[in-house]
Amino acid sequence: MSNIIEKIEQNITSRNLFDKKKQVLLAFSGGRDSVSLLYALNKLGIDISLIHVNYCLRNKESDKDQSFTEDLAIKLNIPYFVKKIPLKKYLDHSPDSLQMLARKMRYAFFYEILNSQNFSVIATAHHANDNLETSLLNFTKAKGLGSIAGIPWKNDKIVRPMLNITREEIDQFIKTEKLPFREDSSNEHLSYQRNYIRHEIIPLLKKINPGLENSHINLAGFLSQNKKFVDQSMEEIKFQISQKIDTQTTYSFGNLLQNTNLSFIIFSLFQKYGLGRAQASDLHNCLLNNHVGAEFYTKNYLLIVGRNYTIFLSKLEEKPARQYLLYEGGQILFGRIKISISKKQKRPKTLKQRGSNTLYVNSRINFPLIVRHWEHGDRIQPLGMHRTKLLSDVFIDNKMDFFEKSNLPILICQSEIVCAGKYQLSEKFSVQPKDDSCFAINFADE
Repeated sequence: MSNIIEKIEQNITSRNLFDKKKQVLLAFSGGRDSVSLLYALNKLGIDISLIHVNYCLRNKESDKDQSFTEDLAIKLNIPYFVKKIPLKKYLDHSPDSLQMLARKMRYAFFYEILNSQNFSVIATAHHANDNLETSLLNFTKAKGLGSIAGIPWKNDKIVRPMLNITREEIDQFIKTEKLPFREDSSNEHLSYQRNYIRHEIIPLLKKINPGLENSHINLAGFLSQNKKFVDQSMEEIKFQISQKIDTQTTYSFGNLLQNTNLSFIIFSLFQKYGLGRAQASDLHNCLLNNHVGAEFYTKNYLLIVGRNYTIFLSKLEEKPARQYLLYEGGQILFGRIKISISKKQKRPKTLKQRGSNTLYVNSRINFPLIVRHWEHGDRIQPLGMHRTKLLSDVFIDNKMDFFEKSNLPILICQSEIVCAGKYQLSEKFSVQPKDDSCFAINFADE
């Protein structure tokens, strides 16, 4: 048995890449890498099917790659799936680069077939040289530890059984086994960053270390173990300091303020939410200096510095402005708060108790009341005051964080704010000594 086949079999078993008794979908380009993996898996008796994407980028050459895939699959009696995607037509309507768009569409097709045909995994023919190129490319872009470690052996349903096999070994396997393959002419174009690293940078580095690929295989393994350790440590810290309620997660950093690695911890915890290094450094400074209310936006998330050295994390959502109508004797559900209003024929002796969920308003209000979210510029005339006050100042007085005030119901009667949830009642709608009856507004958490 060939050394490559033995390596692949050992990788599958020792790294638990997949169950050899189940079906595997092989991403197949027709190049020497995927051809080598095809023949190796076939020799090992693994039930495989080929999947190939024709991007129509190289005209007849792309069509010949597709024909080669189909003919080889038929010759080996292997099922295959092929899809033509005129990529340039989609590129004009996409913000992604050509390579990124191709990757997205490729994997969308892969997962479509994987799920519809009940394959266990998708195998790709990434090898040691691909991994070296990826590490160097990520290094030049100052990406994190995991990115410099390179391509993982397995993530989600994608497996890569050839990551410790060099291009030289693949070339020798192709030559010894006399295997047919297709050459992709675009691999020679130096305009692609990966190709430039492959053809210009790596040969220079190999003058310093001729065994560069093997050295990187060892380094990648070491860095992967380091990343795994860091990830496990971050999960332990996250478990200790975080609490999730609905869509908001609160991180309490009070016990970590003296930790000299706090900036790194913040970056590691929030990197997956799109927080960059510079943002993490600024967030760290705001946390230490207790800059309550400081906001940090990523593409899909918002982080806010709260009181007592906390950070609030919430997913950004497009929330349409919505209003609810509350009728006399009725009730509505506002998020997780049930609001009800009922007529009281007799004025209660105590109108407001500390911690009460009920407010009493005079019977001169007009129905229906409008219930909506807080808006910038909202003003209310607090109890006992002759002037109005910004609701944002009321929130500060009540030490309410961003998420509390964002989810607070504001009740309105004829363009005047009646109350801000259960926290602040307007003087204009308060019950007076001369009032015999009133309305009770109750706020109950669901």
